[in-house]
Amino acid sequence: MRFAARGAISTRRCGMKTKLAALALIALLGLALHIQNLRLDTARARQEQAMQQRDTAQAALTKANEILERQQQLAAEHARQRAEQLAEQQRLERELADRTRHIRRLHSENEKLRAWADAVMPEPVIRLRERPALTGADAYRQRLRDTDALPATGQQPTDKRRSQPVD
Repeated sequence: MRFAARGAISTRRCGMKTKLAALALIALLGLALHIQNLRLDTARARQEQAMQQRDTAQAALTKANEILERQQQLAAEHARQRAEQLAEQQRLERELADRTRHIRRLHSENEKLRAWADAVMPEPVIRLRERPALTGADAYRQRLRDTDALPATGQQPTDKRRSQPVD
């Protein structure tokens, strides 16, 4: 009987150990599944983040391509305009050369014209030619500010050419 009782206890202990081992194995499998699930979630989050970064980079690339295409269009337009300007400049230079030749021919052919061209210019015309060339709006405003100021109220303006008050 002793052996039979011992066998039952031994079977119980063996059964208990087996159950505990099976429980431990199930717990380990559950833990492994949980860890695998966490890894999978992390991988999905990384994939989502990578997709968002890809979309952002794609949008930036598209915008950069649009800007580049517009710059190329502008460069082509500027090149076309520059070619037109050069053609216009050449046409104007030819026209100027033709007029200059015509004036020289007239000058050499016509005695009256030669005498008029060799004559001294009138004083007002000489003064007009003595004025400095204006280079821009600021120079024009400065010239207006510096010359021909209006007289103060109650004073007679003077004619600078005569240095006398105007009557």
